Amino acid sequence: MADVNPDEFRRALGRFATGITVITAAPGCGRPIGMTVNSFASVSLAPPLVLFCVGDQSRHWRAFREVGHFAVNVLAEEQEALSVRFSLSQATDWSGIPYTLSPHGCPLIPGSLVSLGCGVEERLDRGDHMILLGRVDWIGPIRRGRPLVFYGRRYQGLAEPDAPCAPAPV
Repeated sequence: MADVNPDEFRRALGRFATGITVITAAPGCGRPIGMTVNSFASVSLAPPLVLFCVGDQSRHWRAFREVGHFAVNVLAEEQEALSVRFSLSQATDWSGIPYTLSPHGCPLIPGSLVSLGCGVEERLDRGDHMILLGRVDWIGPIRRGRPLVFYGRRYQGLAEPDAPCAPAPV
């Protein structure tokens, strides 16, 4: 079996469009953390499970190893600047960013299309990432708007449908 070239693999994955989230938590230190994530996915409807991945080089890797809860903030198209801010390796400062708190004390970013509160169910170490599996135990208001999308290694816009969404393929 041939080895896969990492640069080619990254380019190949860039052909898959993803939504953009900011995953937040409030570790024991009490200072909120947040990071831009496009590795977010639904896992199960019953029970309601989601996952996201944290690279072992992430500044928040250790904090996400320890937290019991996290929030998923699904970003709207107009929140690109927040996505960029939370993707920077040195970004730990929340000054100037308004937020409220989930029932478990995780930051919720106003203007997000939806925010989900999750309890950590399991952590799996695979390759150079940790996979966090969370059980959704709280759903914030769902608002209309255009999602922020990442495709081809850059941000893209996606029009919101006029009609109600059809069920997702299984």
